Order: sequence, then structure tokens, then C-alpha cells
Amino acid sequence: MNSNPLRILLVEDNPGDARLIQETLSEPQPISMEVTLVDNLQKAYQSLKEKPFDVVLLDLSLPDATGFEAFVWLYAQAPEIPIIILTGLNDQQLAIKAIRKGAQDYLIKGTVDSTRLMHSIMYAIERHNLKQALKNSEKKYYNLIESANDAIITADAETGIIIDANKKAEDLLGIPVGRIIGMHYTDMYPEDQKGFYQKVFLDQIGQGKSVFTNLFIQNSDRQRIPVEVSSSVSDIGGKMVVQGIYRDITERKKIEKLKDEFVSAVSHELRTPLTSIREGTSQFLDGLLGETTDEQKQFLNIILEDIDRLQQIIDELLDISKIESGRVELRREQADLVDLVCRVLPRFHGFLRKKLDITTIMPQKGLKLFFDAAKITQVITNLISNAYKFTDEKGKITIEVSETENEARICVSDTGVGISRENLPKIFEKFVQVDRANGPGIKGTGLGLPISKALVEMHGGQMWAESVVGEGTKIFFTLPKLSSEIIFNESLATMIEEAAGKETRLILLLGIIENPSDVKKSLGDDRFHMVISDMKSLAQEGVYRSDDTVIECPEGLAVMLLDTDRKGGLTVGKRIKKSFQDYLSEKKLDTVIKIKLGISIYPDNEKYTDSLIEDAKKNLLEVNLRNVRILLVDDEITLTELMKIKMESKGFKEVITASDGQKALDIMREKKPDLIILDMQMPVMNGYEVIGRLKTNPQTADIPIIILSGFPVDSRKLDEMGTKKIPVLSKPLDDSLLSENIEKVLMDNL
Repeated sequence: MNSNPLRILLVEDNPGDARLIQETLSEPQPISMEVTLVDNLQKAYQSLKEKPFDVVLLDLSLPDATGFEAFVWLYAQAPEIPIIILTGLNDQQLAIKAIRKGAQDYLIKGTVDSTRLMHSIMYAIERHNLKQALKNSEKKYYNLIESANDAIITADAETGIIIDANKKAEDLLGIPVGRIIGMHYTDMYPEDQKGFYQKVFLDQIGQGKSVFTNLFIQNSDRQRIPVEVSSSVSDIGGKMVVQGIYRDITERKKIEKLKDEFVSAVSHELRTPLTSIREGTSQFLDGLLGETTDEQKQFLNIILEDIDRLQQIIDELLDISKIESGRVELRREQADLVDLVCRVLPRFHGFLRKKLDITTIMPQKGLKLFFDAAKITQVITNLISNAYKFTDEKGKITIEVSETENEARICVSDTGVGISRENLPKIFEKFVQVDRANGPGIKGTGLGLPISKALVEMHGGQMWAESVVGEGTKIFFTLPKLSSEIIFNESLATMIEEAAGKETRLILLLGIIENPSDVKKSLGDDRFHMVISDMKSLAQEGVYRSDDTVIECPEGLAVMLLDTDRKGGLTVGKRIKKSFQDYLSEKKLDTVIKIKLGISIYPDNEKYTDSLIEDAKKNLLEVNLRNVRILLVDDEITLTELMKIKMESKGFKEVITASDGQKALDIMREKKPDLIILDMQMPVMNGYEVIGRLKTNPQTADIPIIILSGFPVDSRKLDEMGTKKIPVLSKPLDDSLLSENIEKVLMDNL
């Protein structure tokens, strides 16, 4: 037990009150006390400077300060000493205010006995000690934060306001810490990315999860900086916060880019001379450059084999580089695995020099699933090539395709030399070649199986091997049976990631078939899939670029356009929609299949696969009459009234009439129409002047116009105004022609 007396500074100018308090403190206590009495704040401050005290008992009515100011002044001079207010002022609001500002307790004179006073003093000291320990801990924490090599930024989870940042954050953003604190966290990101990162932030808060990702922030010079972010949600003192650790990976990106460019450049530079060497050798071998002896042909064939081996090495180096850098993309489409194997086998029959028996065991009905046909062709080709290399003359290779409920299984087996038990686990390691000393055939790079395994695993499958030395080897791999929905979501997520990496837009065009289950039932599965396949081909013809993707989805078809703006997306969408309508009409399926086309844009509208899809379902490329306001401008009142009645019956949102150009302009100041149907010969202001006024005003320049006139229209005047092509219809009115033009103009301005 501490034998040192408790040192108390009593600040009290009333002698009677001072004596009473001293007497109270002099009563027998578990611990001895040493009380120092002063009668004003200046003396109290001087005493605190001269010797240490454990606690201060402070009156609020003193000669040199009264009320709350007395506490504020003394607390500012000695924040490290616990202060108990002991006053005659029975003011609850003042008590709460004092406690909030740092007072340990607020006691009313005459209402506390020695026990209560002693408890208050002891509790105040303990609370203060805990507070100091917490401050010391926080100081150590902040020292760690400040000394960290990465930027650390903390934001309030509820408001998104940054509440803390370290010096590295200042260095990274080029903004003083004092200005970073108080910013909204989205202010760190480029303008076109703010919505995306806000979605990440809100999802993280909602799920309370940690996030590790790569993204871009923007410094004070508006430069984009690639960063690696690790963030987590915490509860600090009852407040939910999100703390992110930001690591600048600019240099890492440069190194990765240099490595990829080096591998790519070296590989491509090797291809050109190899092509020339191979072509020249082939011409010698074919006798185009003169007769060759059998011995020369033998050596020329060896050269060709070595050239092909070098070509394979280059291809495999490029493949493994792409796989390791995450640049290999899967373009999965529904295909028949059995059909693919049947198309691969003839490649081997043409060049096999050894007499081998190649047998297949496959389902008669075929096996349709979603996979990247080019990648799986590469895998199967590699496995059969390996089997051929290591199988002796008159040996046997078997390719077996089978299925379970959830996956397809492919096995390529041979009767070759086999692989020893200890070496079997090594065959999928890069650059490793095992049991080759006695094996027939040419040596490879040791990359074929690692590449094949990586490609299978990218599909969500597995690859493994079984082997017995002297009896042969079996290589197995599986492909999962995935739904079109999973494949579509995966493809869309990949495209979103690619768009984010390239800092560009992604347009999603969603072809939505109404009641697809009823359509399937009506057409039958085979015909339905044939129609989808035909429409997919039409969509592919409509997109032009290789970066664009067309894929089946649960709704029907999806088109993904990379690095395209909204205008380009709408143009492609309208073209594809028309090709769909023409096809269905030609096949007499337009009454059976109703297809709508929706559009959404990353990152302008939504940021994640689900929300992007839902947004496309809402934003359809079709005219919703309920949202269209039309302004009819014509001095023939009877005609405008009749047209208004007819258009309202068709479901337009609102039809407004004006009897001359000036009234039309006045109306547009209050209500901006979606379309203007305009007569050209009117009193006050004619149609030409109306168009001129509209097109020179940024607020109305984009409003589409249809001219409806009983007089010839001077196209030169329109051209002089620099207007786009405006449809011109003649009176008397053709209802179907007007409806067709209204729909076309509104579609063009979606």
C-alpha cells in the first residue's frame, strides 16, 4: 500500500467553507492527506508550479475569477491534474458543462460528508490516471501511425468524413493533414470514379468486412496514383469508422509493365527471324531451291522440328507471363465438349510418324457446357502431344470424356514410359521436366502442363495425374457445369475490372426476351437456342470491334462495349435492336418473341454486376410515351386540337399547343418539351425563326423537331442555321407516318 500522503490543493476564498472542508478531510481515512489551502487562482497556479498535487478541490466563486471561467482557466494551466469542483452553485446545466469539459466531479457544499468527498477524490484520481494511460496509449498509437511507410486514412462510417490521417497521407495526396481531415473520403478519388468507390465504402460498412483491392486516388495536382488499399471497419468508442492503408504502387506498376513489355518484345522479335528461317528451310525441303539429297532432307527436318520447338517455347513464355500477370481473359460460351475433342484429333492424324492407336470414349449425345473453347483446345492439344511424345511405337492413347451431375471430366491416358511416384507431384511445376532420360520424343520447356493446369483452374476446374512407371500415365481435368447466369456475371465482372484498370467506360446492352420460359416451350429448346445463336451472330456483326463481347445471359443476350461513350453505346444498341426486329420479322417470330434492349454504363450509372444489370433492365432503348411531353405549334387551332386529342389517346404524358412561334417560346420557358411538332407559316414568328431561336439557346438546342407544313420548306434556310436533318412532313397529315417519325426522332434522342 502506498504510504505517501494524498496531496490535495484546496482553492477556496471563504474562511468558513475552507475550515469546514479541512475538518471534513481531517476525519479518519484509510489514507493520510496533506491539504494546501489557497484563496485565489493565481496562488493555485503558483502552488501547482512549485510542487506536485494529486487532486484539486476548486470553488467557483473566487476573487480573480467566478463561475465556469474559473475552472476553464485552471484546467488550461494544469490539464494533467484531476479537478473536482466544490461549490455552492447548485446549477445542473453548469455541472454537466463542466464535466464535459474535463472536470472529474461537481459537488455542492453542505451536501457531502467525509465519505462521499473521499470517494469522489479517489475516483477522480483513478479516472484521471486511466485517462492519462489512454492518452499515452493513443500517443504510442499515433506515433506508430505517423512512422508508418504507408498512408493511413480514417473516415467516419456514417458521414464519410475523414477524421484522421497521417503524414504519409499528406505526402501521397499533396494536401496538408489539416485539410485532409474534414474532407469527404470520395474527394480523394477521380471524378469519374467517385460513385464506384462510394459503393465499395457503403458495401464494406453494410457487411462489416475487410477489403483489399487496387484502385486510383487523385492528388492535389489531379494526377491519378495507383494504390493498393487494405481497409477495415472498426468500432471506436461507439463510433463506426473505416480505416484504410494506402500503398503507392506506381513503381510496382512500372516494373510489371516493363517486365511484360520485355517478355512480349523479346518474344515478338524472335518470331520474325524464326518465321523467315522456317520458310527458307521449308522451301529447301520442298525442292523449290534445288534438289536435296535424303541426308540433307533428314537434317532439314531436324531443323524444322527445332524451329517448331523454339516457336513453342516463345508461345509458352508468353502464355505463362500473361497468366502470372493476370492478363489472360476467359471468353466462355456454350459449346459441345465432345465436338471440340473431335475437331482436335484430326490435327494429330496428319503428322503422327509413330504408329499409335488413338481411341475416344465419349457420350453419344454430346456434352454442352460453358467454357473458353480456344483455351480448352490448347489444354487438350498439349495433353495429347505429351502422350504422343512419351509413348512408344504401337502404343495406345485414349481420350475419355464423361460427366457427373456438377462437372465434365476429361482423361488423356497413354501406355508410355510413365512417371515415378516421387516425381509425379513435380510435373505441374514450371520449367520442371521429370523422367526424361529414357523417354522418347523431343524435350520441351516444362511449361506445357503448368499452363494447362492454370487454364483449367481459371475455369474453376482441377487437374491431376496418375502414373505407373512402364505402364503409362493418365492426366485428368474437370470443367464445372455452370449456368449462363454465372458465366454472364463472371464476364461482366471481368469487363468491369478491365474498364476500371483502363480508366474507361463500359456499356452494357441487355437484350431482354419477354417470358423466355414460354418462348422455349413454344419453340422447343433446340429451335430456341438456334434463334439465340442467330441473334448472337447479328449482335456480333453490329459491334465490329474485337474488344466488344456478346454473350448469352438469363434474360437473352448481353453486349459489352469497352471504351465507348453513351452516344456510341446508343448507336450500337439501336443498330442491334433493328437487326433483331428485322430477323424476327423475316422468320415470322415477331409475334412469338418480344425482345427489349436496355442500357447501363460503368461507371456513370452503376458499379457492380447486379446493379449494372438491374439498371439496364430499367433503362430500355424504347420510347415510353408516359414520359414524353409534346409541343404542337400551329396557327390552325382546329388541327392542333384534333392532334392533341389523338396523341393523348395514345398515352403521351402531356400535349401542349401554341398558335404561334412566340407563344411556343414563352411556353418553353416554363415547360421544356421532349419533342416539338412545328408549322412553318405562322403569324408573329414563323417556323424558321423559332428553329433559329431554339438552336442558339443551349437550354433548347437539343430539343428534337418535326416540321409539319402545308407549304414547301426551304432546306437551304435550315442548312444555313446549321441544324441537323429535321424530318419534314406534309399536310394533310398521315397518322402512321407521323407516328413512325415521332418514334424515330425520340429513339434517336434517347
